[in-house]
Amino acid sequence: MNQTSIQAFFYSMVLCLLFPFAYAQQNVEAILMDAQTKETIPYASIHIVNQKKGTFTDRQGFFQLQNISPKDSVVISFIGYHPLVLKPNTHFNKDTLFLKRKVEKLQEVLILSDNTLLYRLLDKSKKTQSRKLRKAKTYFSLETYTGNKKVELLECYYNGEFRGYDVQDLQLKNGRIALAEFDNRFFVSTETSVALNKYSTFKNNIYFPDSPLRYSKRKMKKRFHLDLISQYKGDENQVMYVIDFTPKSEDSLRFSGTVWLDSSSSQIHKIAYRTKNAGIYPFDPIWDKDSLIQVDLEISKTFENLAGEMFVKSIDFDYSLYYQDRHKNRYSTSTKAVLYAYNYEELFTQPVFNFEKARHSDYLRINASPYNHFFWKNTQEFLSASSKKQNEIFLQEKAALNGESLFQSNAYFKKGFIKHTYTPWNKDRIEFANGTPENMIHLPTRGKTPSERYKFVVQMYMDINQIGDSVHLLTQTIFDPYKSFYYFPKTKTGTAFINMYFDLMEIERQKFEKEIRAKSLTVKEIQTAYERKLVDLESLSKRFFKDVKRGQDMIGMVKWNTYIIEHLNIDNLDLFELHSTNELSTSISPL
Repeated sequence: MNQTSIQAFFYSMVLCLLFPFAYAQQNVEAILMDAQTKETIPYASIHIVNQKKGTFTDRQGFFQLQNISPKDSVVISFIGYHPLVLKPNTHFNKDTLFLKRKVEKLQEVLILSDNTLLYRLLDKSKKTQSRKLRKAKTYFSLETYTGNKKVELLECYYNGEFRGYDVQDLQLKNGRIALAEFDNRFFVSTETSVALNKYSTFKNNIYFPDSPLRYSKRKMKKRFHLDLISQYKGDENQVMYVIDFTPKSEDSLRFSGTVWLDSSSSQIHKIAYRTKNAGIYPFDPIWDKDSLIQVDLEISKTFENLAGEMFVKSIDFDYSLYYQDRHKNRYSTSTKAVLYAYNYEELFTQPVFNFEKARHSDYLRINASPYNHFFWKNTQEFLSASSKKQNEIFLQEKAALNGESLFQSNAYFKKGFIKHTYTPWNKDRIEFANGTPENMIHLPTRGKTPSERYKFVVQMYMDINQIGDSVHLLTQTIFDPYKSFYYFPKTKTGTAFINMYFDLMEIERQKFEKEIRAKSLTVKEIQTAYERKLVDLESLSKRFFKDVKRGQDMIGMVKWNTYIIEHLNIDNLDLFELHSTNELSTSISPL
């Protein structure tokens, strides 16, 4: 061996000694199964211990993890099963993993013929509902299929708010949509996360079938059968009861299901609801003459113990139905949705935007949020069950529409999917319909001054994401059609007035972003600068409205129009044919 070869060998040995795991990162792809029945286990939790990241199995029990260090342990868990721990240096070369059911032989439980004990335990579980409000980083995924073809993908990250067994609120961080055409139509689930948000474990749910947990012990006995189907020792050596409930009469307005419950504390660890051909459900056909037929529902809620109290860990919501159009054509669809609270220790830096709460829906909120390529490319905190690559392929190649094209004029919807959308600024001009558009808030105009008969709400959306030492800023100027109104006849002057205001807000956004990018600021410093900018925008708006007098003061209009030309190269007076002999030829800055 020559000297050069010896030297190279020595360097490689040193590299291996210093970085023994540099080349040992592994990927995991496997299907999770019940060791006894060999059935796949959907929505099981997969947790990478050291990285504090994870995923869950999809509806076929499949999951994958990438770049797992040999220093990491991977824990796979599911209610009623022994957890499976893949320890450091495990060789992940299996394509199938098995979980074993907890079937320890316990002392027989004395259950009276009328199952009084079980009714008492379920009734007592109401008192275990925590009153505390906890927040967590939360992931939501929804996939809709017609046959074997995926036709809808919805992915969202939220800061979720949870009180015990229920969701209280979901504050969108970022979301994305993709739709594939099927038989010249689209199937959409615009408010599934909202339905999960509204579903209460112990209260009456007007959009869902009944469950025994909303009733007192006496009323529960009248309406539901309870049966103890198994028992086992939990992770903390507590005795867990698995209790089935079924309606006492054939009733499409009531769920059947199963409760996993700690027999000593009455705390619920999991509850699963199911019904075939539900008589009540939280869906409506998009057209009045269409109808929904044979709606089957399955909901599973799992909980984790945080400081002695139970809080939502995940909610699985599966539903299938036939959609019948006015021509009596039927289309079979199935939807799989999962909501996962995966980190109760940290929260996202929330985007700054004031949504119209009365119109909360996943689709509408995503419409108001510009697609954040940086976020979706770099976020690795919680991985979807399907591969990231598969989702990207569906979004970019298989889908006919995605969040960047769905809300704009496209080959399928001339005015976009939503009739009245949050409108991001661009060089196209906006206008209100003549009179009072149907999307505007009703406001009597009699006795109102001109300034009280119009309101323009333009918001500056801001999203900050920090990945490592890198801080990424995304801003956009957005016209809010739900808070804006203009109770005057449609004229060229009025339309120019509206667009000039929108343009001024865009100029200020560009100035703000340029200022931030020129400095190396922390997230907190950027937020402080944003608050100062809002004060400046309020002052600027007042000056503009005073100067132009709703477009009636031509000197003011020319003054501000010149300023807009200088910054955006847009001449609104020329576009709307409003130039007059009074316009000023010199450049005037209003600032």
